[in-house]
Amino acid sequence: MVNVNRIPFVIGCSFHSAPMDVLGELAIGKDDLQSVVKEISGWIHTPDLVVLSTCNRTEIVGTTKDVDATKQQIATYFNTVSENAMIQPEYMYCHSEQAAVTHLFRVIGGLDSMMIGETEIVGQLQYAFGVSQCEGLATRFFVQLFDAAFRASRRVRGETGIDKGITSVAKAGVHMARRIMGDLSRRRVLIVGAGETGVLTGTYLSEENATIYVTNRSHEKAVRLAADAGGTVVPFDALENAIAGVDMVFLATGAKLPLVTRDLASRVQKRRKGEMLLIVDISMPPNAAPDIVDVGNVFLFNMSDLKDMVARSLSQRAKERKRAELIVAEEVALFYNRQRTMEVGPLIAQLRASFEDISARELAKYENRLSEAEKEVFRQFAGSLVNKLLHHPTVGVRELAEEAGAPADKVQWFEKLFGLDKAPDVRNRRK
Repeated sequence: MVNVNRIPFVIGCSFHSAPMDVLGELAIGKDDLQSVVKEISGWIHTPDLVVLSTCNRTEIVGTTKDVDATKQQIATYFNTVSENAMIQPEYMYCHSEQAAVTHLFRVIGGLDSMMIGETEIVGQLQYAFGVSQCEGLATRFFVQLFDAAFRASRRVRGETGIDKGITSVAKAGVHMARRIMGDLSRRRVLIVGAGETGVLTGTYLSEENATIYVTNRSHEKAVRLAADAGGTVVPFDALENAIAGVDMVFLATGAKLPLVTRDLASRVQKRRKGEMLLIVDISMPPNAAPDIVDVGNVFLFNMSDLKDMVARSLSQRAKERKRAELIVAEEVALFYNRQRTMEVGPLIAQLRASFEDISARELAKYENRLSEAEKEVFRQFAGSLVNKLLHHPTVGVRELAEEAGAPADKVQWFEKLFGLDKAPDVRNRRK
């Protein structure tokens, strides 16, 4: 039973609840995450806060005393930062208490992703949690919660095959490109964007032995990605020239406005003499204008297309997903058992202190009659006796704590039984 003053919550929007253009409005770049965390913490005043923003979700995870008030504050914040879309109430979801813990465990296990079983969500949450710790927004309870979540993720991926096959947007994009273009080792590919999705795209294209070019607003990031993927860096201000010289373009940036417009595509295709150009837009928000498909021999695939691909493949993972859901349920139950046990820790410590105080008082009565050697024997005897007397009460109160929904009056009864509801001086006073 988690402290009522520390109710865990998850509030946000995802591809389950909101259109892709709305998710694009709420998307937060990795470089902006720390400043956004500071800003949101000023809005909702919580001791615990993690902001998770990926290509298909933006969620606020934290603890609060008033879930309804916090939901309203976050809804107001979302509509404040959204420039071109109203965040309708039906776009948002709010989970609290055990439902929030279960949701977090499912997300990190890849069970709530567009790509069921995807693995990059683990790194994204690790980074987001690290930012929160740096900002002092992770109490001991929150650290325990995320430790349990990461443990659940390890079990899901270690004990099931949920992460086998296509498990990321980047991998799905490369898979789709291979289906359209055939052998990618004969293709020239431009990656626009050197964030997490761009890096993953570079990894998968490198495995296909494609000829890779990389461009990014930050030249240093482009250099790192190109080095890792075995590619070549091209200047960002030469984007049009770079597109004109390749067969495929992977867009993976956080730009708010489209980088590839119809006019740009038209100019490029004139230079290419109408040769087929494939654009895979895995950016959030979308970085390719939808009307580029009106340009001759330009083919566009975006997040919506990838979402459809995922929907078709879900049935293949249904069996593994059921096993993974059972693991999540087990880990959620274990987390709450540990929390309930920890809550009675101070009570057990108080009980031991009470017994040890009684033991010390009784031994003091005989101090002047015993030698040092005899005193040591009596101390060892008293310590052993206290341990034996406390064994069953300690086990009992822990078992009581592990009972789901154990009423508080049982704990109060335990305190009264051993006199722990009174101050030590009152407890030890002679009748």
